[in-house]
Amino acid sequence: MKKLILWIVLFVFALVKGAVGSDFDRGGISVDFLASQKNRSAAVSKQVLFREDCKKIDVKTDMPLGWRRGFNLFSVHPEEREVLKTHIAPLTSQKISVEEGKSFFTLGTEAKAQTVRAQYSKETSTFKPDFCGSIQRWVFLPEPYQERKLRIRFRYRGKVAEGVKGENRLLIQSMVTDRKKSPSGGKQVGYKQAWFPRMNGHWQQGEMFVLCSAEAKSVSFYLKNYGCLTVDIEGIVVDEVEQEETGLSTYLTPQYFADHVYFMAQGEPSVLKFTQLNEANVEINKPVLVLELPPGIEVVDARIQLTLVEKKTINSKNGERLQYCYALNGLKKYILRDKLNHYTASYLMLSSSLPASETLHSASYWIEDEGYRSKAKRFDFKIIKSEQATAPVKFLSGAVLGRDYDFKVPENQQKLVDFYVSKGFNAIHIGGAVSGLMSRLGDKGVKRFAQPYWLVNGYRLGQGDKPDKVKFQLVDGEYDAQAICPVAVYRPNEYFREQIEAPLRKLLVTDRVADGIMPNWEPYMYKFKGCFCSLCKQEFILHSKLPAKQIESEWPNEIVGKYRGAWIKFRAWQHGRMMHTLEQTVQRVGKEAGLDAHFIPEIATLSLTEEGRSHFEQVDPLEYIDSLKMIEPWGPYVDNYSYPGNYYYQTGAHLIMDVKTREVVDFIERHIPDAKKRPQLIGFPHASQGSFGMAEPEGIAFDTLCLYINGWQGSFAYHFPDGFDARYWNALAMANRAISRFEDLVEKGERQVSHSLEIVSPLPKLESAGGRYYQVDPESALIFSREFSNEQQRLVVLGNAWKYGDTFVRLSFNGLPAGKSFVLREPLSGRCFANKKGALGLSAAELKKGMLLHVGALRFGFFLLEPYQEGGDHGRVIDPSEMKSMLSTFRPAILKAIEFEKSHQGGDE
Repeated sequence: MKKLILWIVLFVFALVKGAVGSDFDRGGISVDFLASQKNRSAAVSKQVLFREDCKKIDVKTDMPLGWRRGFNLFSVHPEEREVLKTHIAPLTSQKISVEEGKSFFTLGTEAKAQTVRAQYSKETSTFKPDFCGSIQRWVFLPEPYQERKLRIRFRYRGKVAEGVKGENRLLIQSMVTDRKKSPSGGKQVGYKQAWFPRMNGHWQQGEMFVLCSAEAKSVSFYLKNYGCLTVDIEGIVVDEVEQEETGLSTYLTPQYFADHVYFMAQGEPSVLKFTQLNEANVEINKPVLVLELPPGIEVVDARIQLTLVEKKTINSKNGERLQYCYALNGLKKYILRDKLNHYTASYLMLSSSLPASETLHSASYWIEDEGYRSKAKRFDFKIIKSEQATAPVKFLSGAVLGRDYDFKVPENQQKLVDFYVSKGFNAIHIGGAVSGLMSRLGDKGVKRFAQPYWLVNGYRLGQGDKPDKVKFQLVDGEYDAQAICPVAVYRPNEYFREQIEAPLRKLLVTDRVADGIMPNWEPYMYKFKGCFCSLCKQEFILHSKLPAKQIESEWPNEIVGKYRGAWIKFRAWQHGRMMHTLEQTVQRVGKEAGLDAHFIPEIATLSLTEEGRSHFEQVDPLEYIDSLKMIEPWGPYVDNYSYPGNYYYQTGAHLIMDVKTREVVDFIERHIPDAKKRPQLIGFPHASQGSFGMAEPEGIAFDTLCLYINGWQGSFAYHFPDGFDARYWNALAMANRAISRFEDLVEKGERQVSHSLEIVSPLPKLESAGGRYYQVDPESALIFSREFSNEQQRLVVLGNAWKYGDTFVRLSFNGLPAGKSFVLREPLSGRCFANKKGALGLSAAELKKGMLLHVGALRFGFFLLEPYQEGGDHGRVIDPSEMKSMLSTFRPAILKAIEFEKSHQGGDE
C-alpha cells in the first residue's frame, strides 16, 4: 500500500511540474480518494473479543468451532423460493482452504446458479442473483453491558464468475441482540451491513464498525458471497474500539473524509456543510456548533434552522480568529447515532476578501452541549481563482439541489443565484427550498424542475388521506395506504383533480416556483403486488381479452401465477397510461401560466438497454416514452467514494458513462423510428448521495461531457453541491464552457467517423469497470472519440477515461479534398497545430498522415478543423517538434502511472 500511494504522489507531482508543455492540462484529479483513505485516523482497539485462525475444526460440521454454514435465496413467491433453493443450494459451498500453511474460509457459488435461477424463476431479470452462501457465528459481549463500538476486520480476495452480471459482491452483516450465551431467542437491538464490491484476485483489507447499546449482549456476524463469485476470507478479528467522542461529534462534510482542505474561489460565496453524529448515544440538550475562522473569511448567513448565539474575536495560538457559535436546537432531533444525517445538515454561507494564492489558512470547529465539548477538528482554507462560463442555449445544465441553499437573508439568496448562473448553469432541480430562492432563479431565466414529495415512484401519488376507492389494493384485500390505484390516475375522478392536478397547478401557475415536474420514478417495490381492486379487475379482463367468468372466479389469488405473461403486459400498459396522463396534465396546467411544462420521470438507465429490459417488464418504458417530451434516465453511478468506508478504484471506470449513454440513444432510435416521437434525454451524473458516494470534481465534469457528446439534451449533477467546494464548481463551469462553445455544431452537425486514432503513449489494461448492473467490455479502449461536421467544420472530441494518466494520440483526418488548406485548432485552450515547417495551413495529405495531440487524464480534448485563412489569430502555435519533446518529457510520469495500475490490478499490496 505504501508503494501504491507513493506512485500516486509522484505522478501527481509530475503533472504540475516541468517547463515543456506547462500550459497543457495534464489532467488528473484534485480530490484523491485513495490518498484520502490513507489519511484516515485508525480506530484504537480497547480489547479483542474474537480472533479466528480457522485451525480448530469441528468434526461434526467440518467448520471451525462456533461457525455455521448458511444459504439464502430471495423471491416474492414462497413456492418459487423453495424450488430455487433445491436447485441452487447444491451449487454453493463454504469450506476451509489451505495455502502456504495458512488456513482461510472459501465461499463459492458457481456461475450455473444464475442460469438455474433464470430457468426456474418467475423473475426473468438476468441482473438479479438474490442468493448467497454464508458463514455465521456469534460473538458474546463481556459484562458489564454498556455502550460499545465494535469493529470486525479481515482480509479478503475474490473473483466474480465470468459472464455473470448483477450484484456479485462480498456482504458482511451483523445482528445485535440482547441474547446472552444462547444462539436462539432474544430481541434484535441493532443491525449493520457493508458491501465490499471490487474483487481483482489479490488480498485486500476490509472492516466494518458496529454500534452496540447497553442492551446488547451478543452480535451475530454473517459473511456472505452474494451472487456468483468465489471469496477467500482470512484473519477475522472482532475487537472493541474507543469511541471518537464521549458525546456528540461534528464533521465538515465531505472535506473531513477527503483531504481536510476547503477551496474557496476568490470573490465568490461558499457554503460549508456540517453533519453531526451521536455514536455515544447521549441525551441531546442544547447543541451548539462552534466555528473559528482566520482573518479575511467570515460567515454571512446560516441555514434557516440555525441560530447565531454568539460571534466574537478571540486570540488563539494560531493568532486572531473570528469565533461563531450556532445553536442547533431546530436540528437536534435529526442527529442520529449510526449515520450522518445529510438531509438535516448544518449549512453556513461564507465570504472571503483574501486573494488567490498557495497559502493555507487554518480554521477549526467543534460541537458543545451543556458542559460537553468535542475535540476540535482542524482544516485549511485555500483561495483559488474562479472559473466562469456562458450558459448553453439549448442544452440544460444544472444541479439537483438539496437543502444547501436554505438561507434566510434575501440578499444572500440573490448572491447564490448570481453565483450559480455565473458558472454556466441554466437549469436546476429542487425537491424543496425557500420560495424566495425559486423566484430569484426564475427571474434569472433558470429553468426550475420540481420533485413534489407526493408524486414519486409510480404509485405514491396524491396528497392527504386517500379514500378506499382510489387506494392500491394488495392480493390479500388489504390496502397500501401510500399508493394509488392506476385507474384513479388515468380515468378522470375527483381525487385526481383535487389531490394531484390542483397541487400541480399551485406549483406551476399560482406560486410560479417551477417550470416542469421531474420526480424520482422507481416503482419496483410494487412488482406483482397489485392493484387488485374491482376496477383493475375489469381493466385486466378488457386488456387481456381472457374470459370474464374465468377471471372473476380466479381473481385475485391465481392471476399472477396462472396468467403471468398477460399480467405483466397489463401492468406495463396501466403504468404507461398513467405516465401519458401525467404528461398531459402537466402540459395542460402549465399552459395556464404560459409555460411549456412537462412531466419528466427519473427512470433507470438500465431500463433503456436491451440487456436490462426484462428487469423492468412491469414498467416497460416503451409503453410511454414516445408520448413524453423528456425523460431523465439516472445512472450509471461510477467510481464513487462511500465514506467513511472503503474506496474501490477501477481502472477506466468512467468509460461506462460513455458506453451506456450511447447505448440509451441507440436503444431509443431503434425502438422509436419516428424522430419526432423520441423523448429528449436529461442525465444525472453522480456527484453525491451523502455518505453513499462522493465523486471527484473532474469525474462529474467528465460524465457531464459524456452525456453532451452522445446526444443527450441535458445534465443535472446529482446531488450538488452537497458541501462541495470551489474545485467542483470550477470543474463544472469548465464543462459548461465546452458545451456552450460547441453546442451548435454538436447539436446540428452530422455525426460521422471519418477520422482515425493511433494511441502513441502507453495505456494500462482496462479493469472490468462498472458496478451493480453495468460492465464494460475489457477490450474497450480508454481513449474514445466522436466527430461532428457541417459544410465548413469538423470537430473531433477525444475522451480519456484514465484517471491517473494523460495520453498522446495521432489524429488522422480522412476524406479531405486535395488542393485546399486547413487549420487544426484547440479553441478552448487557444492553441493551433502547425506542420514541420511551422505553417498553419495543413494539406489533406498531412492531415491524413496524422497530427500528434495530447489529452489530459480524465479530460476531453476538443479539436476543430476548418478551412485555413491567412491573417487570422488562431492562437499559440504548436509545431510537431514541441509535441514530440512534450511526449518525451511526459513519458516517465505516464510509465510511473502504468506501474501503479499494474500493481493495483495484479496483487502487489
